[in-house]
Amino acid sequence: MRFRTTLLLAVTLAVLSLGYYLLELKEAQKEATTKLASFTEEEVTRFSIRRGDQVITLAKGEGGWRMNQPVEDRGDEKEIISLLGNVTRAKIERTLKAKEETMGDFGLQDPAIVLTVHLKDKEQPFTLEVGSSTPAGFSVYARRRGEEKILLAPATVKTSLQKEPFAFRSKVPLFFEQHAVKGLRLHAGSLRLRLEREEKEGWRITQPIPAKADSGKVADFIRSLTEDHIQAILDTPPANLKKVGLDPPRGEIRLTLEGGAEVSLLLGSQKKAGEGYARRRGEEDVLELSANFWKGLPKKVETLRDRSLLALDRGKVQQIYLKTPKGRTLLRKDEGTWTIEEPEEALADQRVIEDLLWDLDGARVKEFVADHAKSLKPYGLDAPAVTIRFLDQEEKSLTTLALSRAKKKEGAYARVGNSQAVYLVESRLYEELDKGPFDLRFRRLLSFETWDVGKMELSMNGQEILLEKQKEQWKLKKPKEGRAKYSAVIALLNDIKNLKWQKLVTKESTDLSRYGLDKPAAAFTLTKTDGKSLGTLLLGKTEGDLVYAKLQEKPEVYGIPSAFLQSLPKEPAALAE
Repeated sequence: MRFRTTLLLAVTLAVLSLGYYLLELKEAQKEATTKLASFTEEEVTRFSIRRGDQVITLAKGEGGWRMNQPVEDRGDEKEIISLLGNVTRAKIERTLKAKEETMGDFGLQDPAIVLTVHLKDKEQPFTLEVGSSTPAGFSVYARRRGEEKILLAPATVKTSLQKEPFAFRSKVPLFFEQHAVKGLRLHAGSLRLRLEREEKEGWRITQPIPAKADSGKVADFIRSLTEDHIQAILDTPPANLKKVGLDPPRGEIRLTLEGGAEVSLLLGSQKKAGEGYARRRGEEDVLELSANFWKGLPKKVETLRDRSLLALDRGKVQQIYLKTPKGRTLLRKDEGTWTIEEPEEALADQRVIEDLLWDLDGARVKEFVADHAKSLKPYGLDAPAVTIRFLDQEEKSLTTLALSRAKKKEGAYARVGNSQAVYLVESRLYEELDKGPFDLRFRRLLSFETWDVGKMELSMNGQEILLEKQKEQWKLKKPKEGRAKYSAVIALLNDIKNLKWQKLVTKESTDLSRYGLDKPAAAFTLTKTDGKSLGTLLLGKTEGDLVYAKLQEKPEVYGIPSAFLQSLPKEPAALAE
């Protein structure tokens, strides 16, 4: 029985497979009969479009498509692929029978357009004759050479074949492999710029000044030379090239490639609308380039100059010496932790130090004020207000940055190392660095991340508030249960996390009543999501602009800004949703 069942199933499967295959074959044959062209774009090696006396011929070679008629030129790959796609994807909408003597009614007696396509490994080309459009204009009459029936095809086929020869010519100003560019010379207006590519350092400006270039911007500019910017080509150059600013040229872009080869674009005059003329060196054609091309030309050295203020490897920084109007500070990194060594030993605020390093790493030059200042005094850099020096593990200097406020400009003047170059940077950088030992010291009362907190207890004004986090949602448990306002809870946690003491009142108190900490005005207890305690913060009396505070488990008493106490929620309702 098992054998018979297995045999029956096998026969059934074979029948189903055969039926599926025949269905697919039928569908494929049906699709083939409805397609205007029975070839793919990849099979095309050459094609021509004849429109009356005009013939456009394009051929595909190893370097891509080229136009052979009516002129010799590189082809526009996108336009050519689009045309072939319109033909190969076109479906026959309807077929008509007509006699030869009536072909003129459909514009096919002497067709306005004839497309001849040569295919790989096929002797006979595919020829399509395109006649008149239908009265509605949505379709066009066509006939495949060798066939009698008239085909109704989409109007897009005719639209593609009616384009002028320029549409199929490359619109790219220069032809080269971007990765092969080793050098760049640019002459535009009064600018004379020369750049060289270094293997490890990227691009570097060598003229008119030696400076590091912004490799990203240089790459963008080089890439722009291979984008479609040609709007028209004057196949017959003007008798007087002076009229288009090309005798002599008003500028030039010259690229040096690997192996020493060069490609060059001569720049002419611009029109009022922004377009302008250019010419490839060694070629006759005058090109009309778009306004966007001319806008993208660098107008000054600074356009391509690297604006990074410091080349600082943060991983190598092990010591920081900072001098500001607020004092001198020496910081040292030991086993990943920053500590203050001078003026007194203390734990540094790790977040402040790391933020400072990040800010310096991302600092950008706002303006290149002077590359070789004769005197630093006019910029206040002879005796800078802020100096920061970075040292490595062996106490070797990595770099030094000096800053002074700019009196006549918005920002601050900066000097790096022993260079005589003066830069203008954002005022914010000066503010970030204008810190003393007190600002850099770790002064947070509770250290935690808001997402780690699973429970918060607040005692204030005789009220007890209990909040618990359940599945990333905060719930109010006391004085009554309900949903808590997520944004209000997170804001309160952030205020507690960022709270810093302003004064160390005493390292150990024997009488907490003196500070109102025996009966606190407010108390916070935070617990992690795993149940471990993050600590309890007690707030006591207010004196002036300070409130006495301490951690329950530690002896020190601190003074914190009284504004913190004022910002606390007065009622549980402020935390309820």
